[in-house]
Amino acid sequence: MLGISGEDYEAVARQLVERFRFSMVAITLRENPLVWRNNWTAIALHSGRILKTQTYEVEIVDRLGAGDSFAAGLIHGLLDDDAQKGWITGLRRARSSTRSPATSPG
Repeated sequence: MLGISGEDYEAVARQLVERFRFSMVAITLRENPLVWRNNWTAIALHSGRILKTQTYEVEIVDRLGAGDSFAAGLIHGLLDDDAQKGWITGLRRARSSTRSPATSPG
C-alpha cells in the first residue's frame, strides 16, 4: 500500500515517517487464532523510538468501534504529552470495546 513495504511493521513505520514526515505512526496488530478469540498488540514509532504494548488475548463479542476506541485512547495520551500512556490506553480501550455488544436488544 502506498508503495511501502518492509520486512516487519517497524520498518514500515519508519518508511511512513520518512516519506510523509509523520510525527508518529501507530499500527495495531491482530492475530486471529479463532474467530471469537484474538491476540492484540500495537506498535508506534514516536520521536525515533519504537513503542510496543504487551499482547492481550481478547474474546470477541463485537468488533464494532475497536479502532475508534484505540484512536481515542491514543489521542488522550498525546493530549497529555505522553505517547506511551496513549498507546497503552488506546489498546486497552479497544480491547474493552470488543468485550461487550455495540448494540442491545430492543
